[in-house]
Amino acid sequence: MKKTVHIISHSHWDREWYMPYEQHHMRLIELFDDLFEVFENDPRI
Repeated sequence: MKKTVHIISHSHWDREWYMPYEQHHMRLIELFDDLFEVFENDPRI
């Protein structure tokens, strides 16, 4: 039986609370880049 998976991205980071906006923004971009790479390279996903 083939399964369908729905991925719903959600994040709630209080950005300015613990780091400057620019630093948070760069970390978020890196996180999504890594995530997309996993999706592209893992045949199980």
